[in-house]
Amino acid sequence: MAISDEDDRWAAKLGHANFHIQPTPYFPDSCDLKTCARLRDDWEAARMEYMRQAARASDCYGPTSQIFKLMEQKWAEIDATWRANHELANAQAGANTDSLAYQPLGETAPLSKMPSLNDPQQPAKFPQIDDADIVGPMVQYAKVQRRPSKRIGLLKLFTDPASLLGRSTFNMRR
Repeated sequence: MAISDEDDRWAAKLGHANFHIQPTPYFPDSCDLKTCARLRDDWEAARMEYMRQAARASDCYGPTSQIFKLMEQKWAEIDATWRANHELANAQAGANTDSLAYQPLGETAPLSKMPSLNDPQQPAKFPQIDDADIVGPMVQYAKVQRRPSKRIGLLKLFTDPASLLGRSTFNMRR
């Protein structure tokens, strides 16, 4: 169980949704091709851990919630630290962009894209609807069938004793 530091500004903003990604961003002591590759692999592991955290937060809070946006902002800071450390380590190791050891990771893709009703790529999918086309609320109410109360049955017994035999002397319908 990780208890956040008192100077963690994200703990106050995110509350219970605060997360800690392992491995944390670091800069290697010595920069060679092997440590740069290890740094890149750890960065990728951190990204996968964030994606798991983001999927969990999306399920709990929703992808359009304020908590989810704050989580994305925190991850953007962590990812920027990883990127800066990776680029600096590769520069110190003397790796150029043509070598196989230098493989920068792309930008972290957003977790999910919310569909839009005004999608320009699929104009016929959601046709435009006027206010006149909307009839009313799209709600169906369940019909509740009430059982006759026992009080009415008892009252009927005293007022119409023939009802015990299945016949009514008053021929009244309810």
